[in-house]
Amino acid sequence: MKEKFDDDLLIHDGFSVFEQVCKALNIEIIRAYSPQAKGRVERKHAVFQDRLVKDLKLYGIKTISAANNYLEEKFLKSINDKFAQAPAAMKDSHRDPSCYGDLEQIFCWRYQRQLKNDWTIQLQRQYYQVEKQEENGPKPSVKIVIKKYLNGRMRFWYEGKELRYHPLAKKPVASSKIKKYYQAKGYDPLLRSRIAKANKHRTPWSQFRPHCLKKSPHSTLSAPKNLLAPLEKPIKSLTDS
Repeated sequence: MKEKFDDDLLIHDGFSVFEQVCKALNIEIIRAYSPQAKGRVERKHAVFQDRLVKDLKLYGIKTISAANNYLEEKFLKSINDKFAQAPAAMKDSHRDPSCYGDLEQIFCWRYQRQLKNDWTIQLQRQYYQVEKQEENGPKPSVKIVIKKYLNGRMRFWYEGKELRYHPLAKKPVASSKIKKYYQAKGYDPLLRSRIAKANKHRTPWSQFRPHCLKKSPHSTLSAPKNLLAPLEKPIKSLTDS
């Protein structure tokens, strides 16, 4: 339960995934802010750092896999047998888990994503296609809750209803970028681009209109005469010289 993302539900309110689960189970988290409470934790760490390191050197354990096997099979059992204390009462104080309903819906990671116009959702660099519902289904731009369970399975939810979906092999292409989209509207974008380039000289921005510079009765400015007069002498090229 250590995985954490900025867009998780309740993360912006200061709750981690572990705190979300504890809140759903009505479990109060008591933080070790006092030196006495921290000392109990650090004392246990000191036992492991001192005794475990000496045992590994004593038995000649030098690999991580061998150290893990020794820790689980021998070291923890010997520590529990030596320091364990019998409880004052043998009554089981655990609550009945059936009162919480389906625990799988609680022990999970919860994400929130916005449904795009093409009914796709992106989560952790993977795209998913949500199947459209016939009626009373979500609309584009709504928030979809995604639950990822401990076994890796995911389920999509909207207002308490589960949505059907399937993963996509690649990023979906927007309909406006597909050639068939323009053909359905009755024109081809490449053809229109070629026509626009061929008629570029006919646009107002590509044409010089000297009469626009002539003096009008409502203006006091006039165009310079050298711009309106035709050239008297042709311009010599570099080859003539």
